[in-house]
Amino acid sequence: MGVKWRGYYKALALYLLASKPLSGYEIIKTLEGTFGGRLRPSPGTIYPLLRYLEEEGYIKAEEQYVGRK
Repeated sequence: MGVKWRGYYKALALYLLASKPLSGYEIIKTLEGTFGGRLRPSPGTIYPLLRYLEEEGYIKAEEQYVGRK
């Protein structure tokens, strides 16, 4: 993720998370859908960003396991 996009992704993630809890995967898919596929953040961009936002106190992460045990 280049410096140019870092601020945009941070703002977009916070905007999306302000309305409801979302997983990193849901954030990626929402951004892809909203921007018609022109904006495609990778998991390598979004998950470190979410970790940073949690460390800085912007968000609170909640672990949720989905699938078979």
